[in-house]
Amino acid sequence: MAMQWLAQIIMAKKRLGILGGAFDPIHNGHLALAMHCLQAYALDAIYFIPTQTPILKEVCVAKPWQRAAMIALAISQHKYFYLDTRELTRDSPSYALLTLQSLQETDNQAEWIWILGEDAFNDFTKWYRWQEIAHCCDLLVVPRNLAMLAITAQPIVEACFVQAGHAVHYSSMPCVDIASRVIRAAANLSVGSLPQSVRHFIVENHLYGF
Repeated sequence: MAMQWLAQIIMAKKRLGILGGAFDPIHNGHLALAMHCLQAYALDAIYFIPTQTPILKEVCVAKPWQRAAMIALAISQHKYFYLDTRELTRDSPSYALLTLQSLQETDNQAEWIWILGEDAFNDFTKWYRWQEIAHCCDLLVVPRNLAMLAITAQPIVEACFVQAGHAVHYSSMPCVDIASRVIRAAANLSVGSLPQSVRHFIVENHLYGF
């Protein structure tokens, strides 16, 4: 019995979350989201993966190394959060599929869960070779504003993931109403919006007009 119990532990797959995005800048909403997903979905770790150049969004203000540095500062006290810079060092565009394939080469035994906001999910069928992503991970869709029920189900996406042996999950997390674009535009480094270390980095590097 003891050997069987040990074998089950050894064979148990790690459940690893992926939180990708521009992180321009990373803020407390990102951290609250990551902590919620870590605990509510029994994840073993969450990888923060900053994109080099956003595909469907506006160009980043901060340089890639600056965004990576801010993530490193923000997650430095979180045991299960990791910075992954593979998209910043890759010559090809920051496509989710390529990132997932690269992660699977790094750890082909893990269960990967891609965490994305409702706005990104609503545009998911515009993603590069999105059907192939269904073979690589589950999706975890989270609200981007206080209208949590505004998330629109996409049966075509859900069916594709089920057929590939994966699933689309919808988070019931009470949303933290903070957005990077608002921080950039408001010129107000609110204590409640950003970790102190990130605020200091922004001021020291004169980012976003500060």
